[in-house]
Amino acid sequence: MCIVNEMEDAMDLSGGPLYMDLVHDDHNVPFVIGIASTATGANLYEVDIFTKLSKFGNWIAETMREEGEEVSFEPLECAKRHLQYRRQINGSKLFDSSNSIDYMVSIHGNPDTNQTIKCTGALIGKDVVVTLALCVINFMPYSSYVVLDDRSTINVKHIIIHPNYTANTLYNNIAILKLVSEASITPAQIA
Repeated sequence: MCIVNEMEDAMDLSGGPLYMDLVHDDHNVPFVIGIASTATGANLYEVDIFTKLSKFGNWIAETMREEGEEVSFEPLECAKRHLQYRRQINGSKLFDSSNSIDYMVSIHGNPDTNQTIKCTGALIGKDVVVTLALCVINFMPYSSYVVLDDRSTINVKHIIIHPNYTANTLYNNIAILKLVSEASITPAQIA
């Protein structure tokens, strides 16, 4: 899937989430739809290309279960998950202009490596991050870590790259990071 943006609005981080906020039971529930794969363009517009997460729903669920997570992508069950931690609307405006995406994380490899790509991911479980395979293909567990919105860091326990990922293509460009501990931040849901 792709989105056309004016250049000043263009995304600049690989692995960043494409999401939409839905309302359930008077609470704002973010659903991650895709992760930024690449951007191309010139002049006034840039095209952002996203990896559509629903295409990988079965693989994500299977991988999370293998890592000990209880997971369901049934929409109503997803909307109810962590509902007590979600922002309550109470008739207020749905749009939050703070522009903060608290479940978005930055991903870092070993500081001794020459990491040139800036990558982000989305927290989709208390200790699970989804990102691009190209972001973590050369990373090692335990020496890699994520930085959360609250500036806390958590080391990566496992890096699971989609088995059909081929470097230098956009096909199957997805990875799951299992963290060594749970984040204090409420994760997003996958749409």
